Amino acid sequence: ESLLTAGFPNVIVLVLPEGKVQAAMQTAQQTLLEEWLKIGDLVFKELHDKRHWMRELKADHNSWQGWLKSQWQFYWTALPIGKQGIQLKSSAIDEQKDTEFQDWLDIQNGTYNLRTKKNQLFKDKELDLLREAHKRRWKKYQKGFSANIGSWWGYIFDATRASLASVKNARNWELPTAFGPRSTISGIGPVVSPGKDGKDWITEGDTKESWEKKESWEKHDAGFFDGTEQLNATEVVKRCLHEILPDLLGIKKEDIAASYPDLTSGVAGYLRVNQTKQQENFDYACEAIIKAFPSTKAIIDQMYKKWGIPWIDSSDSQKYHCRLLNAGWLVEDLQTPELKILQIQLEKAKEENKEVIRKQIIAKKRDYRQDIQKIIT
Repeated sequence: ESLLTAGFPNVIVLVLPEGKVQAAMQTAQQTLLEEWLKIGDLVFKELHDKRHWMRELKADHNSWQGWLKSQWQFYWTALPIGKQGIQLKSSAIDEQKDTEFQDWLDIQNGTYNLRTKKNQLFKDKELDLLREAHKRRWKKYQKGFSANIGSWWGYIFDATRASLASVKNARNWELPTAFGPRSTISGIGPVVSPGKDGKDWITEGDTKESWEKKESWEKHDAGFFDGTEQLNATEVVKRCLHEILPDLLGIKKEDIAASYPDLTSGVAGYLRVNQTKQQENFDYACEAIIKAFPSTKAIIDQMYKKWGIPWIDSSDSQKYHCRLLNAGWLVEDLQTPELKILQIQLEKAKEENKEVIRKQIIAKKRDYRQDIQKIIT
């Protein structure tokens, strides 16, 4: 499940009137599915129509549209904000109304199971600050202000998240049966394939043939797959998103790379706060990686000035991109003499020997990833 939805914003929090919750959830479910299928259709047209990928595959095939329709499993929960029947705010901050204010605080604290003094609102110093601010405002404007339920927002969110987790754990996760090989990346869902003889059932040998590279050293004819992997429809959509998002979101194609989440982008903050020495360390690591794996230079050149952070994109002094520090990302596009030899062997090998070579390719990439990690650390 986590592999399928990784990278997608798959939790939505809304503040709604009590009577509108169920209708809003139905609308959200319908909208999500409709928009998701639109994205899937755009990806299909990009791959199938423009790049002639799996020409026999139909858009309504079970391994494509059937899977995309089934991927999202909807569940929701709803909790009241504050104690039902109790005001969401209290203006009884003045010390003369202490009993009234404490009663209101006790009710709200009890609503979110804040039983100990350590967790309850408000702390003594916080209450002193509120009352001092109240006095000054009254003195200056002849009116005070109110404390409101927003002060408990963190606890409200925690309670909602706990309730949602309970719903999630209690529901049945329903996925369609995979009549044939499953994704080699996640092990979930059927490998995308056109089927055979009009049936969903297909052998592992047939899917391998569909996914293998067509020419030596070239990517699969779609330009997105390395020939050793076989993906389900969700994974194919994610792989091709960067091609269809510019038109979908109105973003320039050259700017889309910076929109992808990348944990190593935190390097920008590191370099901003810590200047000279840290920049030298960063440059040294990048140079060492390029020296060890020359093909990474061509890969990373495409990311020049695409950090997605204005101060660093406008600087001409930044020679490298932080994704050089992402070993997993680099290895996927890496080309080395050893990998090329293995790829040739894979293309020429008999079917019964191909699995051994695929494992050798995976092992080689794992070694490269470890080597890059050693340089970084």
